[in-house]
Amino acid sequence: MRRPLITLQMAAAVFFLGGCSEPSSPDAGVWVSEDGVVWTQVKSPALGGEGIQQMLDVVELDDRLIAVGYSSVDEEADGRVWASTDGVTWEAYDDPDLGGSDDQWIAAVTIGGPGLVAVGFEGRIEVDSFDTDAAIWTSSDGVDWDRAPPSRTMAGRGSRELWAVTEFDERVIAGGAVGGSAAAWTSTDGVTWSRVTGPNNFTGSANGRALIQGMAIGGPGVIAVGEADNDAAIWTSTDGESWSRVNNPGVLGGEGTQGIANVIDSQFGLVAVGFDTGGERINFLGRGSEEDMDGVVWISEDGLLWQRIDTPAFGGPGFQELTDIVQWRDGLVAVGRDIPAGVRLDDPAADVDAAIWFSDDGVSWSKIESRSLGGSNWQDIFGIAVSESSLVAVGGDDSGSS
Repeated sequence: MRRPLITLQMAAAVFFLGGCSEPSSPDAGVWVSEDGVVWTQVKSPALGGEGIQQMLDVVELDDRLIAVGYSSVDEEADGRVWASTDGVTWEAYDDPDLGGSDDQWIAAVTIGGPGLVAVGFEGRIEVDSFDTDAAIWTSSDGVDWDRAPPSRTMAGRGSRELWAVTEFDERVIAGGAVGGSAAAWTSTDGVTWSRVTGPNNFTGSANGRALIQGMAIGGPGVIAVGEADNDAAIWTSTDGESWSRVNNPGVLGGEGTQGIANVIDSQFGLVAVGFDTGGERINFLGRGSEEDMDGVVWISEDGLLWQRIDTPAFGGPGFQELTDIVQWRDGLVAVGRDIPAGVRLDDPAADVDAAIWFSDDGVSWSKIESRSLGGSNWQDIFGIAVSESSLVAVGGDDSGSS
């Protein structure tokens, strides 16, 4: 991702918590490409199984791909990790520390700490609410995982969640939300964490919420992206502790809702991907009867001044959503999904296709046409990584073919 658009409710769209009927048993989905144009869907028993499996992010560590997400059986979710040396043959791991008595979801992973640091959240049912605590896991090899001890600021009544993580200046920084405000935590080892309390501009307004969904090194130091008060939001920091929100409503805002899923620092500068509902509203699960949503790219040389890129390749009837992006050789590859007009995402039989776009300059984009990205019911992509000489995209597949 790195990383859940999510729709953004990238995020929210990712975890459809009951939105898919259990009998459909959607599996994790993986697609690979050697040139960024021709894509092949991977078939592996490790991607399926009883219940629901979904990959939300993927990273490469020591020539091994590590994908993270969750597995839900009988409405009980546990974090899950998959590993592969070539992107084609996968093995699934159910480490006890990834699960527990409550529900756990892993949303993002990065190289850092003892080797890898993964973040997400844990849900629990209280007397009168469903609350979530932020959750963090670490691993030296991507196979054996340890749950970081929950800090006081990551647990408690209400909603605390993590959607993004990156390593910066020998520290690990995680981002997400606490209630209606964006929030960030820092750690020197990936195990012990403290919430950012210095000068920041994370708070949402009384009429909206703020959320961090992606992070990357770039600009003044480190960049965090997401949404705030129904606009796309970008924050910058030189040290990971003091944050400033980019003030450019003409580029990041507009009628309706805009959000950013992730950002990378590329040869073309900083490139962020997300969506714009163009005046239509999306519910908190990223679904409903709304008419239109288009993908959007924002680019910047310094992280402070941004330009919005709109192209017909990101538009069309229905929903187009960009969820992640990587630099690939001399170009960029963005991933997401394409949803026909009139489709409700809470329909288990919805016809949703995974989508991939390519650019050789960050400004002009073309959509990749591949039969492997479609199929019966839905396919979607939430994360993409470069592995040696190939690209590996991960998400979900409800075609029943795995």
